[in-house]
Amino acid sequence: MSRHCTQNGPNTSAKTDKVNSVVLIKAILISVRHTSIRFAGICLLLFGFVPAFGDDDDAKSDVPLNELFRSGIVFPQEKGESQWTFAPSFSSDKLVNSLTLPVSFEYGITDAFQFEIEWEQSRIFDRLDRASHFTGNELGFGLQYSWIDIAGSGLHFSLAGEFETVLQQQESTFNSSEDNEEKHRSSYAPSAIFAATIDQLDGLYLYTEAGVEFSGGEQEAFVNMGGILPFDTVALSLEWNWSEEEQFLTPGITFKPGSGWELGLGAGIGLEEDSDNYQLLFNLIYEY
Repeated sequence: MSRHCTQNGPNTSAKTDKVNSVVLIKAILISVRHTSIRFAGICLLLFGFVPAFGDDDDAKSDVPLNELFRSGIVFPQEKGESQWTFAPSFSSDKLVNSLTLPVSFEYGITDAFQFEIEWEQSRIFDRLDRASHFTGNELGFGLQYSWIDIAGSGLHFSLAGEFETVLQQQESTFNSSEDNEEKHRSSYAPSAIFAATIDQLDGLYLYTEAGVEFSGGEQEAFVNMGGILPFDTVALSLEWNWSEEEQFLTPGITFKPGSGWELGLGAGIGLEEDSDNYQLLFNLIYEY
């Protein structure tokens, strides 16, 4: 990314708010037993905790960090830049609810070439008031090379590849044997993104991403299209996400309090019978 932020020292009030937030988080974790409720409580606390870092005047981004929820972003980390992302998601369909908890780290090797590593845990449950069941851990690696603002045109292009493999898998009564067998397979997904930044429309960002996922001798194409409309401390996004198995419309909003922090909330709306009925998507990002 092209943004470099300098974090100012928080004032006394901000320090007090942070201490109170930490104490409250610990209280919730001790008193609440179910993972789904505990996770929801942490998410609510983050909405009040993260803006405490927003005392920086450099709250406005030149380019998006990751204001998309189901799509890749064309802009890489600049050389020496790092970014942590926590992107939990909740999905619900007719038979089962699922919770995924991915954490990823990106690092800019050069201004155009970045490396990413991601770990993800998955859990499922049939009712929100019951404890969730662990289903597996996955580890992923990714590389991306980007051409930004080609010939000063505001057009961008990137090529990327992601590899994922299951580290630990536990069968569940909620999953069919076919689903469990599928999750044991490693996968590789090359993709390309073509995007444009339109300065005449307040930096409107439009993109198209296309790729193919290869897994266990099978392949599945996917396409993502949409845009981001940035404001000073907020960005609005809209995505259309298609694959051979499911299709979603995903609106989202991202808050940018500054000092390298972003907090996003999106909703994936299933457009086909095989898609989840809905998805709740979160992004908590810190870049430095």
